[in-house]
Amino acid sequence: MYHSQASGAYSPDFLYDLADERGILLWSEFEFGDALYPVDEGFLENVREEAEYNVRRVNHHREFPLSSEVTALC
Repeated sequence: MYHSQASGAYSPDFLYDLADERGILLWSEFEFGDALYPVDEGFLENVREEAEYNVRRVNHHREFPLSSEVTALC
């Protein structure tokens, strides 16, 4: 399993394709999990659209078992 920490950038598509080909499980952290962010409607709508886009972008990969919003699961 490869743990890709949130770094302000989403992992590229080729990483998910490569993981599928090699049988490597990816644990990707979801952006916006570890800071305080604005709560105005415009920002929240932008976050919703970004989250929806990225979930749809990677959810068909069979080697994508987990997406979390924290750097460690307790």
